[in-house]
Amino acid sequence: MSWRMPTETARHERTWMAFPAEGETLGDTDAAREEGYATWTAVAHAVAEFEPVSMLVDPSEVARARRMLSSSIE
Repeated sequence: MSWRMPTETARHERTWMAFPAEGETLGDTDAAREEGYATWTAVAHAVAEFEPVSMLVDPSEVARARRMLSSSIE
């Protein structure tokens, strides 16, 4: 069985995202980390204006995700 990723323009029902976990990928200063979280959150909210968004969240980030994401994001 062959499986291929659909094109970016293909219709779909929702977007799945993963909330970032604190670590090197977010930067090495508090300001850089906060900017990273804020940017990721802004992307999720922008997408949610057009379709449902489901966010995967590491247990260590649940409180922050709840604080930063609106209730429109699962």
